[in-house]
Amino acid sequence: MYPQIYEQEGDVGECGGSRGDLIVLFSVEESLQFIRQGDNAVTSVSISFFQATLGDHIHIKGLKGQEVRLTIPPGTQAGEILVVEGEGFPIVHSSPPVRGNLLAQVNLAIPRNLTLKQTQLLFKTQQKWDL
Repeated sequence: MYPQIYEQEGDVGECGGSRGDLIVLFSVEESLQFIRQGDNAVTSVSISFFQATLGDHIHIKGLKGQEVRLTIPPGTQAGEILVVEGEGFPIVHSSPPVRGNLLAQVNLAIPRNLTLKQTQLLFKTQQKWDL
């Protein structure tokens, strides 16, 4: 719990006494999806080999649960950090209001179970690629 004290902002005291202090307690819950790094929010995203190789545009969840568009450039590598500007945490005392960035660390989603046809196609592709 984090207390925030606002001096002389509470109720007026009994019999016309001076105002008391207003004390606000708040707590911050940990997120399973985001890690805070300063004003930036860090998350991870899984993409396919094809998305990483060819590039894509996908939607990921933002801090408020909204969909945020993430651009995956062609040739994106596993572990690479992609940035969505202005979708992080609010920067306190900034005027005009400014937000940090949303950082998405890329993971490659490798399929575990392929059909026979998918396996054959991948082998054919690999043979042509290795020329």
